[in-house]
Amino acid sequence: MRILKGASVFFILLFLFFSTNLTPTNAFERQRLLVKFKHHVLKQDRVAILSRVAPGFMQDTIENRIEKLDIFQITLPNLNASQVITALKKTGLVDFVEPDAKASKVGTTDDTSLSVQWGLYKTQVASSSAQSAWDLETGNTSIKVAVLDTGIDETHPELASQIVDKNNFTNTSSSIDADGHGSHVSGVIAAVGNNSSGIAGICYKCLLLNGKVLDDTGSGYYSWIANGIVWATDSGAKVINMSLGGSTNSQTLLDAVNYAISHDVVVVAAAGNSGSSIKFYPAGFGGVISVGATNENDVKPYWSNYGNWVMVAGPGTNIYSTYKNGGYQTMQGTSMATPFVSGVAALIWSHGNCPDSACVVQTLENTADHVAGSGSQFKYGRVNALGALGVTSSPTPSVTPTPTSDPTTTPTENPTPTITPTQAPSVTPTPTQVASNVIHVDSISASYIKNNFSYKLTFKVKIKDENGNPINRATVAVSVTSPTGIKYGGSGSTNSSGDVSFSITAIKQSGNYTMTVTSVNKSGYSFDTTGNVKVLNIP
Repeated sequence: MRILKGASVFFILLFLFFSTNLTPTNAFERQRLLVKFKHHVLKQDRVAILSRVAPGFMQDTIENRIEKLDIFQITLPNLNASQVITALKKTGLVDFVEPDAKASKVGTTDDTSLSVQWGLYKTQVASSSAQSAWDLETGNTSIKVAVLDTGIDETHPELASQIVDKNNFTNTSSSIDADGHGSHVSGVIAAVGNNSSGIAGICYKCLLLNGKVLDDTGSGYYSWIANGIVWATDSGAKVINMSLGGSTNSQTLLDAVNYAISHDVVVVAAAGNSGSSIKFYPAGFGGVISVGATNENDVKPYWSNYGNWVMVAGPGTNIYSTYKNGGYQTMQGTSMATPFVSGVAALIWSHGNCPDSACVVQTLENTADHVAGSGSQFKYGRVNALGALGVTSSPTPSVTPTPTSDPTTTPTENPTPTITPTQAPSVTPTPTQVASNVIHVDSISASYIKNNFSYKLTFKVKIKDENGNPINRATVAVSVTSPTGIKYGGSGSTNSSGDVSFSITAIKQSGNYTMTVTSVNKSGYSFDTTGNVKVLNIP
């Protein structure tokens, strides 16, 4: 059987060898091909096929195999690539053959003076006054985000500790970022946060995989990118960020993307900066979260690609982030919008609400804010981190009563009586306890805890009558005034110990918070307001 197969292959090769007129060319950049042979074609037959169809091809390059995809990258100096492609297709022995096209970064350098990370506030990652995603989640070291780009500045103070693995798929000598683009993207995703220095990445407790797939000029072959996708997947990435792309469709790139998706990886890619509705790859592939850009006013910049194939948008203008050589830079482009989406995807993974990548993708899409252009320029809208973590709006902090358990009575042993001589008692009248119908605040305790980027305030109120007896089931109403005069109100009922606790979450401002017990209601009692105020200071 194998002999017959070899004979038939040989016949086809002879036919092609004598009937194909291959023209030499000096266009060396066009001479990289990606070939996937049919599974039954043996390795030695593959070399023989290429030797006859493309005489003079560099045989050592057939070893440049994307192993998990069974795709070969070959180099064909001095031959016309289009003729070789045609000849290989005519053999019937390949699944596909295509040029090894090039992709490029899709971000541009802009003003260096902007130091405010406005995108974090627009997407409700952070907030100075209301609840934000960071109040709920800042990331998890079990979540890895692969940045496939120009590399990362591996010595940058904000990035060095975040990188847990690296690989270089380009023809450059190092995985270090000599361009700056990859470092900028990485900072948006996972720059060290809460360290009183520089900036903070969206998922700053997540970790980074540095896959260099673009050279030091910001461009790279599809084969480099496909290899990077497979490596990132096998290295445990939960999110792959590709702030890059090209106009050429590619089966190789699609196979790599599908490999990642089939291994439960969220794949995020930039939609491109040509102001066009024409698909850009890999963002244009199904299953990829393609990302357009919005500005500070939630409007699409003129240069952002658009259309119903662009799933969501992210902040993409004047984005301040880390840069090469330990620096910082402001840049713009869908390259900058893409890591916002990747960072939020990593937050969703970290928060634990989603069991798989399909859930993460659906959550990102379904919780996006419907900004201008939603449904036409972007299919779903601009990403919202707080919504993606399960909060449907940004609520004003309110005072919430905290249930306080009744104390448990524990019996003790009866003491053994002892006889102690005493003097004859003098007759002293015993005071008679009178019923009291006045109740008051016996005590108020106050405390706070810091939760990431906000505070939780807790006040505990004890209600007693004039004889010191705790009052059960009294309704206590309170008001808390912030340092800026904002008032929060709430009410709750006391337990059998006379206690009721109140808490306020998502507090962002330091200063004095004044709690006032405004009323205590219980049938048959009146309220004495003495001691009804407590001040809590947050330094």
